[in-house]
Amino acid sequence: MKDASARDRLAAEKDVLCFEMEAAGLMNHFPCLVIRGICDYSDSHKNKEWQGYAAMAAAAYAKDLLYQITPNKIEAEKPIAQSLDEVQRNVKEVQTRVEEVLQKQRSQEDDDILRWLTPIQYYSQQHDFISQRQPGTGRWLLGSEKFKTWQNAAKHTLYCHGIPGAGKTFLTSIVIDDLLLKQLAQGNLSLPAAVRNLYHAHEVRKTRPLREDLLRVLHSVIALSSKTFILLDAVDELPDDCRPKLPAEIFKIQAKANLNIFVTSRPTLDVQKEFQECILHESLEVRARDEDVASYLDSRIPALRVSDPESLRKQIKEAISKAAEGMFLLAQLYFGFLQDKTTVTEIKNALTEFRRNAEGISSEASKLEALTDAYKHTMERINGQLPGLRKLANKVLCWITCAERPLTSSELQHGLAVIIGRSEFDDENLPNVDTIIAVCQGLVTIDKESQIIRLVHYTMQEYFDKRRHLLHDSQMHDPETYVAESCITYLSFDTFQSGPCPSFELFMKRLRRSPLFDYAARHWGNHIIKASPEIQRRVPNFLENEDNVNSSIQVATFPGEFRDDLDLQTYGTGVHPPTYFGLLKITTALLEKGLPPDHRDNLGRTPLSWASQKSYDAVARLLIEKGAAVDSIDTGGRTPLSWASENGHEAVVQLLIEKGATVDSIDTGGRTPLIWASRNGHEAVVQLLIEKGATVDSIDTEYGQTPLSWASENGYEAVVQLLIEKGAALDLIDTTYGQTPLSWASENGYKAVVQLLIEKGATVDLIDTAGQTPLSWASGNGHEAVVQLLIEKGAAVDSIDTEYDQTPLS
Repeated sequence: MKDASARDRLAAEKDVLCFEMEAAGLMNHFPCLVIRGICDYSDSHKNKEWQGYAAMAAAAYAKDLLYQITPNKIEAEKPIAQSLDEVQRNVKEVQTRVEEVLQKQRSQEDDDILRWLTPIQYYSQQHDFISQRQPGTGRWLLGSEKFKTWQNAAKHTLYCHGIPGAGKTFLTSIVIDDLLLKQLAQGNLSLPAAVRNLYHAHEVRKTRPLREDLLRVLHSVIALSSKTFILLDAVDELPDDCRPKLPAEIFKIQAKANLNIFVTSRPTLDVQKEFQECILHESLEVRARDEDVASYLDSRIPALRVSDPESLRKQIKEAISKAAEGMFLLAQLYFGFLQDKTTVTEIKNALTEFRRNAEGISSEASKLEALTDAYKHTMERINGQLPGLRKLANKVLCWITCAERPLTSSELQHGLAVIIGRSEFDDENLPNVDTIIAVCQGLVTIDKESQIIRLVHYTMQEYFDKRRHLLHDSQMHDPETYVAESCITYLSFDTFQSGPCPSFELFMKRLRRSPLFDYAARHWGNHIIKASPEIQRRVPNFLENEDNVNSSIQVATFPGEFRDDLDLQTYGTGVHPPTYFGLLKITTALLEKGLPPDHRDNLGRTPLSWASQKSYDAVARLLIEKGAAVDSIDTGGRTPLSWASENGHEAVVQLLIEKGATVDSIDTGGRTPLIWASRNGHEAVVQLLIEKGATVDSIDTEYGQTPLSWASENGYEAVVQLLIEKGAALDLIDTTYGQTPLSWASENGYKAVVQLLIEKGATVDLIDTAGQTPLSWASGNGHEAVVQLLIEKGAAVDSIDTEYDQTPLS
C-alpha cells in the first residue's frame, strides 16, 4: 500500500485502522495471530525510522496478550507441525503441477524440433513392422554369435547383406525393438541440449543446418551416452553422391566414441568395400530362414479355401520354403497364389509349379528373375478378375506407383472415387479399403499405425517403373495422365468455388472433408509434366477459375503448422501456379489469352519471382519477353535475382542480369543477392555476381554481416576463398553480435575455413562485443581441432571474456 489516496479511501470506507504490508498474508495459510506495531504512513513516504519502536511495542503487547490466554485454549488449536505439513503438501502439489506444465511445454517443443529435423514418422513405420512379426521371427539373428559380439563389444560394426526381398528391413525393425527393450528409461528421455541449440540457432534465422552441423550435433549426442547404436538400413539405396560420404562420416564418429553400427544393404561390391575398412567388423548374410517362413505360413494356412488345409500344412511349408530361396517376399507372393485355390488338387499342382520354378535358382540374378516372374504372375491374376475388380486394381496401382509421396487410405479412396469431368464429388463412390487391398492380390498393404497404403516392397516400384504399359486400361489413359486428370478434376469441384477459407477452423474442416485436396493442390503440376500433351491443353480452363485456383493455392502454401492466424495466399490469376511448377506450354497459353505476366500475390511476388526461385529459366525468359518486370519487389523487398541467387540458379541469375536486373538490390533485411548466394554456399553464383559488379563487403541491416561473414559462419570454404580473392575485409565486425568471420568459423567448428582466414591475415585474438575471442568460441563449443589450430597460430589462452568472466580453457 504505497498510494496515499487509495489508503485514505479504503480507511474511510472500511473503517480501517492500519494496513499490514508484509506478514498478514501468512494468516491465509497458517493458524496464527499477527501482532504488528504501527510505524509509518503506509504510502510513498514509507521509512524505517520508527520500526524499532513499533517492534518493541508489538512485543510488549504480545507478552501481555499471552497472559490472558488459558492453556486449554492452546491445546484446542491445530498443532503447527500439522499446519506445516499441509503447507508443504500444497507446495508440493503446486510444484508437481508446474513441473507437469513445463514438461508438456518441453514435450511440445521436442515434437516441433523433431518435425523440423525430419517430417518422417519413424515410430509409425517401426510399429507397423513389429505388429506384423510372428513370435520367434528373427530369433536366428538375435541369437547368433556375430550379433551377440556386435551387441556387447565396443566400436563394432555388423554388415548384413542380402538380396532384395530377403527381409533386411524387417530384421532391422526386430533389432531396433530388441535394443529398445533394454533401455528402461527410453520414454523419459528429452532431447539433448545440442539438438535444441541447433534448432534455435537456425529457427531464428529461418535457415537449415548443413551436413557438417548435423554430424557435429550427432557427435555431441553420442558423446552423452556410454554406448550408442546406429542402424543404417538399405545403404545401397542412398543417392550416389551421398552413399560413400555417410558411412565415412559415421566411421569418423565411431573412432572417437563407443559407437556400434548395424548396416543392411544388397551385396554390392562398393558397399562391401566401404564397411570392410572398419577395424572391427563382421559380415552376415540375411536371408529368409526356413523357420521364419514356416512361422509366417503357420499363421495363414488355416485361411485357405480348401476343406482340410491342415492336411497340407507340411507340404505347403516345405514347398514354399524351398522355392522362396531365402526371399521372404517371394514366400509371401507364393502363398498368395494359393489363396484362390479351392481344392487340394489345385494346391498340390501349385506347389509342384513352385518346386519347378525353384530348379536352377542359385545366383542373385536368377533369384531376382524369380521375383520378377512372381510379379508377372500376380499381374495375370489381377487381370483375370472380374472387369470391375480389375479396373479398381489398375487404378490403385496407378495412384500408388505415380504418387509423389505415400498416400493415406482416405487420400487414396478419394482419388479412386474421382469421376473425370464431374463437378461434384460423389461420397457413394468411395471404395472399401479392404476391397482395395484384396483386388491387388498381395502387391499392396496398409500400415495400421500410419494408415499409409503402399506396395509391399520397393522392388515392385522398380518393376512398374519399367513396365508402365501393364497399368494401361482401355477406359483410361496412361497412369500419369490418369492421376493428373484426377487431381485437376478434384481441384475443380464446385465445393472449392467459395475460394480460400477465411478462418483456420474452416480451413481445417475443408481438409478433413476433402482428404485428397492437400495432395492434389501440392502435386498436380508434377503429374502434368509427366502426362500426355493432351491434358496440358485442358489445364488452362482450371487455371482461369480464380476461386478454385486460390483455394488450391491456400492449401498448397500452408506450412502444416497449427496456427490461428492463417497467412492466406490469394493470387487472383492463373499464371502463378504453372510458373511454380515450370509448365512452359501452359504458361504460354495463359499469357496468349491475355492474363497479366506481372500480377502479384499477397506476398507481392510475381510469376517471374517464383520461376526464378525454382530455376525455370525457360519460363523466366518467356515472362520477361511478355513484359514481366525484372526488378519487381515483393513484400520482403526481394527481387527475382535475390531468389535465384539464394537458391544457386546460375542460368537464371545470368538471364536476369542480362535483362537489366539490379545486381545490388537490397531487401528489407538489408541483404543483397551476393549475401544470399554467399550465405548458402553457391560459389558459381557468387563469382558471377561479383563479375557483374556486386559489392563484396555489403552489410545486411538485420544482423550486420557481410558475405564473407555469412560464408564463414556456414563453413563454405570455396566461397570464403573467392570472396577474399575479390578483396573482402577479413576483420570486419558485424553490428549485431560483434563477431568477425574468424569468430563465426571458430564458433561453428569449421577448421578449414579458420585455417584459410588466418593464412590470409585475419586477427586471431580479435574480441567481440561479449568479450570473447575466436578461441573462446571454439573452446566453449567443444571444437578440439579448431582450438588446437588457434593455439598453434598464437591465440591467447588467458584472455577473459566480459560476459562470463572466463578464459577459453576454464
